[in-house]
Amino acid sequence: MKRILSFGIIAVILTGVLYACNILGGTETPAPAAVFSGDVTKLDLVVQPQSGTFNAAGQTIAYQFTVTNSGTTALTGPVTVADNKMPTVACMPVNTIGNKDNNLDAAESVTCTSNYTLVQADINSGSVINTSTASAGGVSSDAVNTTVAMALSKVLEVTAIANPTTYNQAGQVITLTYTVKNTGQSVLGPAQFMIIGDRINNLPCGAGDTSLTPNQTFTCTATYTTSDADKAANQVVFNTTINGGGATNTQPLSVTVTNTALGGGGTTTGLTPGTTIQHHVNEGEWMIQIARCYGADFYAVKTANPQVVDANKIWPINILTIPNIGSKGKVYGPPCVTYYTAQNGDTWNSIAQKYNADLAVLMEANKGLNLASGVKLKIPLNSANGNPVPVPTADPTTPIRINIPNGSTTVTPTGTIPASKKVNYILAATQGQSLSLKLTAPAADMQLAVTSVNGGIVLKGQDSNLVWSGNIPATGDYIIAITNVSVSDKAYTLEVGLTTPVPVSFERVADINAGAGDSNPSYLAVHSGVLYFNATGNNSAGAELWKYDATTNSTTMVKDIRPGADGSNPAFLASYKGELYFSANGGDGAGTELWRFNGSDAGRLTDINPTVGDANPAYMTVYNDILYFSANGNDGKGVELWKTDGVTSSRVTDINSGAGDSNPSYLAVYNNALFFSATSNDGTGTELWKFDGTNIGRAADINPGVGNSNPSFLTAVNNTLYFSANGGDGSGMELWKFDGTNATRAADINVGAGDSTPTSLAAFNGVLYFNANGNDGAGLELWKFDGTTASRAADINKTGDSFPSFITVYNSQLHFQANGGDGAGKELWKYKP
Repeated sequence: MKRILSFGIIAVILTGVLYACNILGGTETPAPAAVFSGDVTKLDLVVQPQSGTFNAAGQTIAYQFTVTNSGTTALTGPVTVADNKMPTVACMPVNTIGNKDNNLDAAESVTCTSNYTLVQADINSGSVINTSTASAGGVSSDAVNTTVAMALSKVLEVTAIANPTTYNQAGQVITLTYTVKNTGQSVLGPAQFMIIGDRINNLPCGAGDTSLTPNQTFTCTATYTTSDADKAANQVVFNTTINGGGATNTQPLSVTVTNTALGGGGTTTGLTPGTTIQHHVNEGEWMIQIARCYGADFYAVKTANPQVVDANKIWPINILTIPNIGSKGKVYGPPCVTYYTAQNGDTWNSIAQKYNADLAVLMEANKGLNLASGVKLKIPLNSANGNPVPVPTADPTTPIRINIPNGSTTVTPTGTIPASKKVNYILAATQGQSLSLKLTAPAADMQLAVTSVNGGIVLKGQDSNLVWSGNIPATGDYIIAITNVSVSDKAYTLEVGLTTPVPVSFERVADINAGAGDSNPSYLAVHSGVLYFNATGNNSAGAELWKYDATTNSTTMVKDIRPGADGSNPAFLASYKGELYFSANGGDGAGTELWRFNGSDAGRLTDINPTVGDANPAYMTVYNDILYFSANGNDGKGVELWKTDGVTSSRVTDINSGAGDSNPSYLAVYNNALFFSATSNDGTGTELWKFDGTNIGRAADINPGVGNSNPSFLTAVNNTLYFSANGGDGSGMELWKFDGTNATRAADINVGAGDSTPTSLAAFNGVLYFNANGNDGAGLELWKFDGTTASRAADINKTGDSFPSFITVYNSQLHFQANGGDGAGKELWKYKP
């Protein structure tokens, strides 16, 4: 977001127009052609990948692309970025930055973002190299190559072949041939590798000093003799991992050998065809799959369960009646669904055959998922009507439902868990709620975990830390698992707290430019109990003066100051001495000058820059009953600080002496003085300045030396002056504060070198509100700062940036311009904390 600052500085040089450095508004005055000896077209691209450790397929790298017009010629938007790794790169519209026109002007920058998901080939190659090129207005940047190194991984993979693949009696010998492979990038060993499993455990594999180079393999064998218990079961499952050689990542293996002595019909289920049974719904099940599981007629099952509104939406708390089991097929019995983590070499067909699953049903149950190693799949067991292959769940314990009403509530279930067993509690929670857990039990004997019911969200991995708290990321059911890892029964008490935050309210006030068009309400100001602003309706009048009356809940155009489609573009509205003052171009040949509205009509106060010159008055602020502002008086002094008493206007001082522009901007009253951002000619750059009615001087050199801190959007709250600035300390453009003596950074919202770029600061009920990018994935949204902590107040646009701008307090609510992502474009919104 540094584009805001660099644009502002160059805009001063090119146009002498102060408000061009305001990212939120105004109309840029074209620079005289005589400023340049020749036009230059050049586009620069900087690519910044996310930092971190990347060593596994499925990880995501976030990229930020900063595209800057480093030439002197404006380039027509939009800005696009082409990247060989990321087919879609999202760029901010150029009409949301700088002077908000449809051009990428000189020194303006646009930020684009995209994500890249690692595949195994990236891990194997050791790096991701992407090539990016930016374009705008027919001009392209140089290609930029970006390399993200992969952390060297030490990965062991094991596969196995069983011989025979079926059995039919006790005492039958099954030989398993294991193939061990180094799929990482580092040499493993020399070491003794071991097969670890539930049926074959601690089996030495290979010699005691075996070394494995990347992609090298070796084999070993093991035998297993079936037992009487295996004869009575439908299958024997061998769950295996391999370790050794310093491997930090092992890929598990599951091999199933089927008992062919048991015919179709699932005789081990103990269920009698023709009977009606009650089925307790388990994780991931749906009604038609449950009907298949019992060989029952789906429509009969649906009729027998009128309490289920949607057959595809049933939950682990439901109990279904299953009539006349076996009437449509074999009775397999539960479990009806299991989960399987895909391994290298798996295909949809091999998985379907392994679990007696119908291929089409399997693929529909996992719609949208890519079949890749490590992906968790939902398996519709025995849906192919072949030989039964029920897979026991990892934990047969039925979850205990905890019911917590809305609000801040704590429940305390207690119990005793047998040795080496677990108990699962299931809890319905809503996104944004806060969950807290405290398990009172011997820490060495108990472990605690919290996941979503499908395992896709892991809030807390299983470990001996028995206290946890955090926010719920998505609405749904969550499993709280307590595991007794000791050899004796253990008692426990579990405290579960679920807090629902107080709801907030934000809504669009009006769609002034009906449909998808933007009305772009800007420069909001309260005057005589009414909210006035600049807006573009769908009346072909251009940008003119509008108002919103909360009493009648209506928006109307106040005055068509400049008839026709060009519009007068009123800006920097301020209420002063019973009238509304603003900058406007009346189309009368006087250019952009100081205007005022008396409640019935609008007129130009004076021509500060005589004849056709633009004074461009900006940042109007009342101080000591005088209206101060920035302007160019065409007196050879450039853009400096001016004032008016409503009758006469005059320049206050020449901060940047001579023809240079000091560009006083973002004027705000604090501690009985007028503070603002300005550029002097003493080599300190653009910094914080102060005027006490008599004396004027620099208040703080925030970015020491020749660096520019570019303080902007100055706002006073709780006896502190807040603003956006770059302190030159590597934290980027962040929220700063000034206590009358010292300037310090208040918060690093976008942690690290990234810019949160707080804009449109406004004080409300002792809290500072503003627009910022917190790098939390929500984009440019409404934030708040209570003097200690910065947090996002609302995510108005769930699919993009709402970019709340010109935030103003009116009628005990915050009003602002925003894009709510509701198809209405940039319109007038309000928010009540």
